[in-house]
Amino acid sequence: SDFAVAERLLLLDRWEAAVDRKCERKDVSQYGNGSHLRNPLFQGRDLDRQYNSVAEWKLPEDGLFEVDYVSNARPLKGTEVLSNDLWDRLMVQMINSSCLPQDRILAMRSISHTFSMRSSHMRSIVGYFKDRHQRADIFIVFYLRIVDLHNSKMFMVRFPDQAEVVALQERLGYASFYPFFQPENAKFELDLAIHDQRLCASMWVNLCQKEKYPHNLHDYGYRLPDGTEDPMPLGVPRSWGNFDSCPKEGRFRATYMCAPENRTFSARKELAVTYTFLNGIEELKEDEVQWWTGLTEPPEDVLGLLEFFISRYDDVKTPFTKIDGEGGNGVITLSELTEGLDAMGC
Repeated sequence: SDFAVAERLLLLDRWEAAVDRKCERKDVSQYGNGSHLRNPLFQGRDLDRQYNSVAEWKLPEDGLFEVDYVSNARPLKGTEVLSNDLWDRLMVQMINSSCLPQDRILAMRSISHTFSMRSSHMRSIVGYFKDRHQRADIFIVFYLRIVDLHNSKMFMVRFPDQAEVVALQERLGYASFYPFFQPENAKFELDLAIHDQRLCASMWVNLCQKEKYPHNLHDYGYRLPDGTEDPMPLGVPRSWGNFDSCPKEGRFRATYMCAPENRTFSARKELAVTYTFLNGIEELKEDEVQWWTGLTEPPEDVLGLLEFFISRYDDVKTPFTKIDGEGGNGVITLSELTEGLDAMGC
C-alpha cells in the first residue's frame, strides 16, 4: 500500500543519513538536517516549516504525502553500462510504441534499476520528450544512474530554459545538480536561507577564486531579504568561498564564465570528490571529459561567424588555415583574425 511505501521511505532516509555520518560525507541536504527527502508536503502544506526534519513527523494513516527522495548511492566503479547498440534498440522500441508518453515513462522507470547509462544516452532520451514535465520525470529517473556525470554538459544543453533547470535543481538538489566539471555559462540565483543553495553559492565563489577571481563571475548581484539590492562595490566577497562565512539570508545571482586557459581542473575535481560521492572520480583525468557548449550559450557574434563559415566551407579547419596561412604556427592572433576575415569578406 501507499502507506507502507511511505513508511519504508522514511526508514530508508534515516538509514542513509546514518551511513552518511559514518562515512563522514558532507551534508548536501536541502535544510542541513542530513535528510535525503526534499520538498516534503502533507495535504499541500510544507512539513519543513513545522519540523526541523521529517524524521520528527509521525506518519498519519490517511492524507496525501508528497516528497522527492535523492539518494547518495551512485554506480559502482567499473559498473557495466548499457551498450550503444542496445540503447538505440531500446529507444526505437519506445518511439514506435503506441503507448502514451506517460506510460512509456512508467515502463522505463520499471527497468531503470537494471542498468546504468552514459551522458550521451541521457541526451538522446531527454531530446525525445517534448513536454517539459515528462522530460523532467524521465530525467530524474535516470540522472543518478549515469556513470560519466563529468560529461553532463552533453545533456544539459538540452535545457535552454532556465526555469526548467531550476525545477530540476529543486527536485534533485542544488548540490547534486551542480555542474562540477563544466560550469561554463551556468546561470544561477540562490536563496541563501536554504542550506544546499547556500552551499552552492560558496562552491561558486570558491571555484572562482581558484580559477580567475573575480572575472569569472558575471552579472552578479545580491538582493537583501527586504528586496533592496546590495551594490557590492568591492565585488563578491572572497569570504563567501568559506561556507561558514556565507550570509544566511538574501538571494545571490550570477553567471559563471571561464576561458579554457583559466580552467583549473584539479579545483573542479576537488569539489566533485567532496560533494558528489561518485565512485572513482578521484582518478578522473582532464582528457576524459568531453568539453561541450550549447548553441544558445556563445555570443551572437560567435554564432554569426560560425554561420558564415558553415555556409562557405565543409569544415572549420579550412577557414582556420586560411586565416593562419599555409605553414602557419597553429595560433591565430587578433590582427591575423581581423585581416583574415576582411579577406574572406566577412
